[in-house]
Formats: sequence, C-alpha cells, structure tokens
Amino acid sequence: MRDITIAHLIYMTSGLKEYYTLDSPKGGWASEDQFTEDHAIGAVLASGELEYEPGSRWSYSNINYQLLAQLVAKLNEESFPDHMEKRFFKPIKMQSTWVDAPVQPKRSNRATNYIKTDAGDWQVAPRMSPHFGGSGMFASLEDLARWDRALYKDKAFGEEFSRLMLTTRKFDHDKENDAFGLVHGQYKEMKTIWYEGGDYGASAYMVRLPDRDETVVCLSNFGEDHAHCREKAEAIIDLIIASTESSQK
Repeated sequence: MRDITIAHLIYMTSGLKEYYTLDSPKGGWASEDQFTEDHAIGAVLASGELEYEPGSRWSYSNINYQLLAQLVAKLNEESFPDHMEKRFFKPIKMQSTWVDAPVQPKRSNRATNYIKTDAGDWQVAPRMSPHFGGSGMFASLEDLARWDRALYKDKAFGEEFSRLMLTTRKFDHDKENDAFGLVHGQYKEMKTIWYEGGDYGASAYMVRLPDRDETVVCLSNFGEDHAHCREKAEAIIDLIIASTESSQK
C-alpha cells in the first residue's frame, strides 16, 4: 500500500478497505469464525487496492486501528494487550479493563453479551475471535470514569498526551472534527467530545461536555440495534440541562 502515514490511519483517511467487505480466510468474519487481526489485515493487504488516495476522503475502517495496534506492539516489543495493561490501565487503577486477547470467556467481571433473534428471542452472543485494535477492549463504567479523569483533568499521562488525544487535523476533505479516536461535536449548542461503537452483542457511547466538566457514558451488553446508547446518553444530558435550568430560576 502506497503513501499511507500514521496520521492517515489515526484520522480514518487511509483509503484502506474495511476487512469485512472482503473474503475471509476463515470462511467468514463472525466471532464464531475465530479470526484474528492478522487475518483481517492480511485480507485487506491482499486486496491490493486502496479505495481512494490517502488523505483525499474520510471513511470509517476498523483496519486503521488494527494496524495501529500492531505498530504499537512492534515499537514497544511487547504485545498490544500487555502494553495497554502496563502503560495505561494499571497506572490509573483501571482494574476491570483489558484487551480481550486471548479471549477470556469465563472472566468473573465480564458481562454476558446478548443479541435478539429474528423471532424476538434473546440469545447469548459469545466472543470467540481474539481480534483487537478496532474493537476487543472491555471496561467497566467505573474504569471509564477513571480514564475520563486521567485524560481531561489529571493529565495522568502528561499534558502532551492529552493535547494530542484531542487534536484535529485538516486533510483534503471536508471532515475535520476527528481527533485521536474521538470526535469533536455539538449537542444543543454545547460542545461535545464523543465516541460510540457497537460489536456483536455490545454497544457503547461516551460523551464529554467540556464546558460543563461532565461526562455521560452508556454501556450495553446487548446488540447495538436495540440498545440505542447514544439516545439514552443524550436523554441524560437533557435531564442535566433541565436540572441546571430549574436550579437557576
């Protein structure tokens, strides 16, 4: 692949294809197929073509962060899960957060994921594929609060780290509100810094209101189509706004 920089990967403007749009060497991209990030990256590289010139367009693709995770491991000469544990989780006491590789289905503090069938029944959605980078990280609500404080208030990893995490960058396309895996936005005239995601039987939304020094998090252990985490988080923000307005009267 030509002319792709680390910045292209971070800001989702590399032109690399999404792995699950391609043929899988494991027969499929479901968790039951037990694919790894190596399988995903290999499929994308084997396709041999970029969707566009790096930096000219924006498109979400998990492969960008799968490659970044591999790069972190190589540069630090240790596995990505080990690096995250030692460098980030342990120092700020995120004791219920881990990169799920190898898969730990019987971990005591791990919630069971569910999906709804076409018949309307709920069934367990087991995670069997140890892939990470674009997903594969587990965390508790309390630990995400610790991360929020470490990034925004305590600057636990240094001022430069926090600055970089929130830095946007202009490329040859119109989308310029992305930061390092975060998105600068607005909700009802309030500035926000947010990210959301969903996987097989899981969904999440975390939004920071920097001007109010408040953060709302929604975590769900059932499918993103049913959880509506963003709607729930925004409903909580509405309650916060209403409470503030009431107290000011």
